[in-house]
Amino acid sequence: MVTGAPARPPTQGWQHRNLAAILSIWLIAAFLAIGAALQSDWAPFGELPTAAQVRQARTDAWSAGVVSVLPPAVGLLLARRWRSDGWTAAFLVGLMFAVLVSGALLWLTDSPVRPG
Repeated sequence: MVTGAPARPPTQGWQHRNLAAILSIWLIAAFLAIGAALQSDWAPFGELPTAAQVRQARTDAWSAGVVSVLPPAVGLLLARRWRSDGWTAAFLVGLMFAVLVSGALLWLTDSPVRPG
């Protein structure tokens, strides 16, 4: 009799499809949200933005951050729960990338404002 760790049940097809759907929806939503955040109203080059422009850009960056970080976090939790190593790695890399991009967007909105 061989002793050791019990065999893990294989990930079912419906679980793979759900994880693939989360990944697909995340990629589309993150692309659109980040694009919208980058196209927010900003002062021309060489001028300081107004307080309203900075506030709107920061709100757009936070929204893009939430849309970019939440789906891979949910996908990571589900992949770990369903014990799918490949999906876990994919969502972990995606989550790290999303956090870095979100941080960069928020850093870009850190700007002095035009007086008045």
